[in-house]
Amino acid sequence: EFTKVDLKVANNIFIDESVTIKKDFKTVAESVYKSAAQNVNFADSDKATETVNKWASDHTNAKIQELFKP
Repeated sequence: EFTKVDLKVANNIFIDESVTIKKDFKTVAESVYKSAAQNVNFADSDKATETVNKWASDHTNAKIQELFKP
């Protein structure tokens, strides 16, 4: 007997805000890797951690709430 299982995959590329994300890169990330790309200020580690953890929570139905510790 098989149990129904939902498998979801979520990808995102977090890039330091000092780097400009080119349109071509975003296009490849989305089409090849099914991933978004967004800038994050890694110099502000608390805010960066909050951003990544919120993204993880939002994309896992809150199953992963703390991917990284502040």
